[in-house]
Amino acid sequence: MQTYIDPFTDFGFKRIFGSEESKPLLISLKHHRDWVNTMTTAMDTAEAKGREEGREEGIEEGVNQEKIEIARNLLKAKVDLETIQLSTGLSKEVILSLAL
Repeated sequence: MQTYIDPFTDFGFKRIFGSEESKPLLISLKHHRDWVNTMTTAMDTAEAKGREEGREEGIEEGVNQEKIEIARNLLKAKVDLETIQLSTGLSKEVILSLAL
């Protein structure tokens, strides 16, 4: 027993979709499905790109926070400003703002 429609042998399918009158409907359906697939792919790609950018920003922020923490510890240890700059890559202004 067949549980699905076979478009090559099913009389009803041929009758509905096999005529010239139904071609515009089939073409419209195909265009709609193509559009849906295109939009789904675009959204998936954008979502993946957004996630990757967010991950990169998070890593960069974590690295900057670590540099600031190192600079604070070096300031507490009375290390000179130039050494802190070389060690962390932070600007003089940022290091001085941490000292306040």
